[in-house]
Amino acid sequence: MPSGQRPHLFPSPVREAGYSFPSGHAEVSLALVLSLYLLLGVSQPRGNRFGPAFWVLALGLPWAFLVGLSRLYLQVHYPSDVFGGWALAVAWTLWVWRWTPSRF
Repeated sequence: MPSGQRPHLFPSPVREAGYSFPSGHAEVSLALVLSLYLLLGVSQPRGNRFGPAFWVLALGLPWAFLVGLSRLYLQVHYPSDVFGGWALAVAWTLWVWRWTPSRF
């Protein structure tokens, strides 16, 4: 399969052209969840176990996973594209968090 082509396992309801690595949808969905978790985790008291940060992870991680699965189901990405998007989201979020001068 030439570089830039997308997988075609069965007739896809969506027609896409161009490069597909990494999956931007998977990347942005996970980066949003992780960023919200980090921002809310700093602002909540230490003893509040089931605060907003907990719910962001509890609801956001399955949502980000389903976004990745939808990209595979629609056959616009290979699994490596989705995993690459998730890895880039984790790396980007942690890099920004690490280099943020003030954490509120």
